[in-house]
Amino acid sequence: MRTEREANFSKDMWEMAKTMETRRSPHILTALILTQILLIFVSISNPVIAQSEEKVTITRVDYAAPPDTIAIGEDMPVLVTIQYHDLEGAKLRLGINDDFHNVHWNNDEAVTLSGSGSYTFAPLIITPRHEWDWPLYINQWRPYARILGNYQIASETFEVLVENPENAPHLNIKKIEYVRPPDTIAMGEATLIKVVAGYSHLEGGKIEATVRDATGIVASDCSPSISGEGSYTLSMTATPNRVGSWDLEVAIANVAGPLLGDKRSIRIRVVQ
Repeated sequence: MRTEREANFSKDMWEMAKTMETRRSPHILTALILTQILLIFVSISNPVIAQSEEKVTITRVDYAAPPDTIAIGEDMPVLVTIQYHDLEGAKLRLGINDDFHNVHWNNDEAVTLSGSGSYTFAPLIITPRHEWDWPLYINQWRPYARILGNYQIASETFEVLVENPENAPHLNIKKIEYVRPPDTIAMGEATLIKVVAGYSHLEGGKIEATVRDATGIVASDCSPSISGEGSYTLSMTATPNRVGSWDLEVAIANVAGPLLGDKRSIRIRVVQ
């Protein structure tokens, strides 16, 4: 809406234009009219947008934030809180956009706010979809919350960690080679124990193997850094110090990344 000052300015410009019309070229009149239209347009558009944007700010976004994760296809509620100032019956709605996948979620009903204060919108449910590309086990997803009036007046980007179980890393014992009963070894005789570790979706890091008896760790081995999918054989030598059944626990684990591992029990017969 034009202010009284703008109206008076407009009136003065028209009077000046009429006076100059009788004295100068009609091109001057045309220039003055165009200048007047431009000034009015600027005064009634840009300042209003700037003032409205300053009246509403997003102060809090509550959701399953990192390091928590959600699974593909899992619904996640998002609560958004705003601070507002000097509103006069403004109708506002909460929306959440994912521009990369060209999807958006909006609250169906607008809330009318006046004056100043804070407001938390009803939870808005968003879902990472199965058809989108999730190449890693843990993927970053960056939608953004936005407050809508006649146009978008506030926005806030937030990060979600999405878990793709199809790309989950795995580590397991595929095979253990050792002297199996009824074969035996002598007390004090070193014996070779081989562990074949199978793995998939590893993203670097080493695999460590250990052999334990009742006294603690009696042998260990470690692989080089491994990625992707495959198998690796770890070799260890252990020596018994008593006669009888030698009960051992063979275990493998990754050294870095998410904790993975496997273990099995074996028995070796030791004779004098």
